[in-house]
Amino acid sequence: MKTRQILADIPPYVPGERHPGAIKLSSNENPLGCSPAALEAIARAATEAHLYPDGSAQALKQALAEETGLSPEQIILGNGSDEVLTLIAAAYINPGDRVLVGAHTFSQYAFATRLFDGRVEAVPMPELSFDLDLIIGRLEEPGQPPVRIVFLCSPNNPTGLTISQDDLERFLARLPPRVLVVVDHAYLEFQEDPASCDARRCLKDYPNLVVLQTFSKLHGLAALRVGYGLAAPEIIRALHRVRSPFNVNSLGQAAACAALKDRDFIRTSLETNHQGRALMNAFCERSHLPHTSSEGNFIMLRIPGEARFYANLLAQGGVTVRPLGSFGLPQWLRITIGTPEHIATLEALMKPLLTDPPGVPG
Repeated sequence: MKTRQILADIPPYVPGERHPGAIKLSSNENPLGCSPAALEAIARAATEAHLYPDGSAQALKQALAEETGLSPEQIILGNGSDEVLTLIAAAYINPGDRVLVGAHTFSQYAFATRLFDGRVEAVPMPELSFDLDLIIGRLEEPGQPPVRIVFLCSPNNPTGLTISQDDLERFLARLPPRVLVVVDHAYLEFQEDPASCDARRCLKDYPNLVVLQTFSKLHGLAALRVGYGLAAPEIIRALHRVRSPFNVNSLGQAAACAALKDRDFIRTSLETNHQGRALMNAFCERSHLPHTSSEGNFIMLRIPGEARFYANLLAQGGVTVRPLGSFGLPQWLRITIGTPEHIATLEALMKPLLTDPPGVPG
């Protein structure tokens, strides 16, 4: 039986590698696990596993409303923020619509677009950063349909670089209201530069803005798949029209509510990331490895050869990292910021590879 033609143009998603017994620094997960309070909430919720979850996720929406200062009508929950991306595409992309993404950013923006027969156009990222002026220049092109959606990611995956608040506000002010802007803030909580943007501040002024966040990173609930979108009520209503019922399970809802309240775990996780980021930056500088000034819970560094080759050697030594060939960056690795012990192990493995590269291709 013949499938849709578009499937030939959609590569399957390749997750970060996981090897039994290895330290996993390939998927930007919380190295401390998840909140003890969340684990207790999961155990309690599991006693009602025979019941359907609350399809409207009212308790979690209310908790997020209190956290963000928004109303529950401005929040939609998803089976991870990946699902919210798909809902956005389902609600807003017509076949042939143009969608702009960065040349080096998260692949699921392109996936969601292609799934609904949209046209993905990658905009160059000079010095690995989003160039918002270049994006503005691509909105109207002779003989081409107008752009429907712009996807931005800040801190960006995989670079960790951010868009400034001033630049984002200027960009939104220049954008036609018909263009939907989606800002993926999966790593928002980790950023420390006060100039970095928080797109949530712009929601009240821009009804064409959607902000995505997740419980997979800081809160350590990646396995439970809980993400959410923030937007004007009319956008949220449109997304609900294409949302499957019961899309966020009861265990995830309960764990997310508990995780939001566990301030001690949040503080410890942020402190661990701050310390680890400093250790990773120092290692890169001592080793003369070009690297980005990441504001996420990961760092991106360039090695003298093919990244996939280095990643395989590190995996054999017991640490998995992410080579970035699929992001158009074949000489770069993305490495999750782990605990000091994880970082010490990584350094011990990398030092001999850097001082005496074993026939590195490329």
